[in-house]
Amino acid sequence: MMFSVGLYGEIHKNDARRWMNSLRRYAQGQPSTFSALIDLSHVSFIGTTARVEFAEASQLPQVKELLFVASEPHMQQAVHMIAVLGKPHAIHIFSSVDDARQYVEQAHSCSNAS
Repeated sequence: MMFSVGLYGEIHKNDARRWMNSLRRYAQGQPSTFSALIDLSHVSFIGTTARVEFAEASQLPQVKELLFVASEPHMQQAVHMIAVLGKPHAIHIFSSVDDARQYVEQAHSCSNAS
């Protein structure tokens, strides 16, 4: 299972809070843990309070991991800050959506092989 969203422009507290509310609603209907993919390819800025909101999402019991897609150095730095604030080892960064999806497929196939 995967929750996927693409964000655009500048992300501030209210934007992140709306995303978090959507994530919570999605989580309520899921019988098991899932990954959340956040595509930041078209984001130019993430505010400090929005970063905290994203980090809190990594603490949700149903969220296995947050997969951020960011290729610009300033967005990668923002994601690294989110990772510092969030649950350890639950936040990953990828340069493309395809790389993130491939990571999830590989992790899923490895867990099925066990």
